[in-house]
Amino acid sequence: ARRLAGTGLPATLVGGVNLRSEDFMTAAGTAAEGAVAVVGPRVGSSPGQPAGDLAARLAEQGIETPGPFAAAAYDAGIAVAQALSRCLSAEEAAAQARFACVGEMDDVSFRGVTGEVTFDRYGDRPGAVPAVFVVREGAWHEVGAD
Repeated sequence: ARRLAGTGLPATLVGGVNLRSEDFMTAAGTAAEGAVAVVGPRVGSSPGQPAGDLAARLAEQGIETPGPFAAAAYDAGIAVAQALSRCLSAEEAAAQARFACVGEMDDVSFRGVTGEVTFDRYGDRPGAVPAVFVVREGAWHEVGAD
């Protein structure tokens, strides 16, 4: 960010989840201003869904609160396991199963930690949208949230 700012080039620094960190803000200083981080896709939970109180339930059990993507990662693992359980069981080798596994995600559907887990024909979760953050006045702000 400092090198980019030092060039005088009118460009915006854009990154992902690793850019959106306090380490970046500390290292970049005022050069962080205007930087953009795209984090996604994010699948929110609504009140009453299991993910809504996940951190509280883990804390009650003395388990450290997971990072912001833990619930989505857990559901992703379950989704892949469901798809693979249908296409790998009939095959003896991964190479033989490859063709059988293509398209299995279309049939994945379950109630996960992040809510109802399904996929569209492109393999995306309906309702999962990336969050975009920008540095303004030395702090990250979610675009559209202010």
